[in-house]
Formats: sequence, C-alpha cells, structure tokens
Amino acid sequence: MNEDNSPAREDLNDILQHADDRELHALATMIRTDTEVRTLQNPTSQTLLVPVHDPISGNSFYCGEILATAAVVEVAGKSGWAMVMDDKAELALDIATVDGAWAAGLYHGEITVLALKTVAQCTRRQQENDSRTATTRVNFDKMAGS
Repeated sequence: MNEDNSPAREDLNDILQHADDRELHALATMIRTDTEVRTLQNPTSQTLLVPVHDPISGNSFYCGEILATAAVVEVAGKSGWAMVMDDKAELALDIATVDGAWAAGLYHGEITVLALKTVAQCTRRQQENDSRTATTRVNFDKMAGS
C-alpha cells in the first residue's frame, strides 16, 4: 500500500486475484462500458517452470510447473496486464482491465475500495486460520514439566 492507503500498482494483480469475482467483474465491465478498452493479448493459458534456489550448492533448478493465464489490454491508451493462477481467462481479462484503468488514472477510488476490502477480507481469513492453528500448537515445555 502507498502512503495514502491506496494500493501500489505492482500489488494490484495479486490483491485482485482474491477479490470477490462478481465485484471485480462489475468494476471491469463498468470500465469497459465507459472507456475505450482494446485487447492487445487475449487471455492465454500457459505453463510456467518454477525455479528454486538450492542454498547448499548455490544453484537453481526447476521443481515443477504451474498453470497460469495472462492477458494484456489497453485502457485509454495505457497498458494493463494480468497473470493469474490456473485457467481463468475472464479473471485475467478483468484484472488486466482494472490494471490498465489504474495506469490511465481512471477509477482510482473504485479500485482502491475493492483492493482495501479484499486485503481486509484476506487478513481476517488469515487471522481466523492462525487462530484455529494456534489451538493445535503443542507446548513442549509444559509437557516436559508433567
């Protein structure tokens, strides 16, 4: 997040992958309706090799592949890009559209509201998960004293 509590552009792609699909799609549709949006690269699914650094040898190796979908659009003359996990063409196109609008200086308020809402939901889910996990934590010091 930036100092003004708005999302940094480089964080949008990651944040918006966790946004409510309907809200994200509604925002992208509004942008496409109100603004000139051109698709420069249709959503394309591809596999990417995942590099891993071996701390012992100092070398890298590929541990596997992931499926991702990428899209590139132009919104009011500015490029928007997205890469999302799995085969999700509509999600990639929606995020690319929102990213392009952000780059063009459009819909900053709406995008910020969706991003902040999404970050808050993700944080709450993580805290709930951490709380559930904490209840299973073993206290070895206490066990040794028994």
